[in-house]
Amino acid sequence: AQQLNQALAAAGLPAQPAEIATVLYGVDGGVSCLNVGNREHVAGLSGFGSNAIGRRGVMDPKVLAYDAAVITTYCPDKLAAFQDLTQSLKTAATVP
Repeated sequence: AQQLNQALAAAGLPAQPAEIATVLYGVDGGVSCLNVGNREHVAGLSGFGSNAIGRRGVMDPKVLAYDAAVITTYCPDKLAAFQDLTQSLKTAATVP
């Protein structure tokens, strides 16, 4: 959790309480690392912020930065796959 919070701070994002980070990601990143680049990950990103199934929403760069911080912390070997997956997403500031 401490390493995740360091990565979040480096990305300019708020820290997570250690208890929450541990529940969400355990010690190995959990689902966040299992699904990098898989259909589930693509589907989650494709529909993020859209209430229309199958319609891609505009992705806030903060969401991508948060995911990148999690992946960098728990499964850095999968960061390149994440970057390949997200480089073509349309982004704009949508989260305050």
